[in-house]
Amino acid sequence: HISLEVNPVHVCVAHHMLDFAHLAISGEVRPGLVKDVLSMVLEEVGQRSLCFSFMDHRGTIFHHDAALLEKYLLQAAHST
Repeated sequence: HISLEVNPVHVCVAHHMLDFAHLAISGEVRPGLVKDVLSMVLEEVGQRSLCFSFMDHRGTIFHHDAALLEKYLLQAAHST
């Protein structure tokens, strides 16, 4: 499980919560915006490894990030 967080404080809190719950081995929190980090994450874990996505956004950036995610998933579907 990988979570992307923009706010560095949220990254630290999420790391702490994973450590506290002894789940750090099964979860990872990465700093950055979806548009900057998504391609790297999908390259590392594989574009076809995504089975669930929860996007908690404010404003209109959600539509841009959702379109980017859809683009990567469609590329993965057509590459087989």
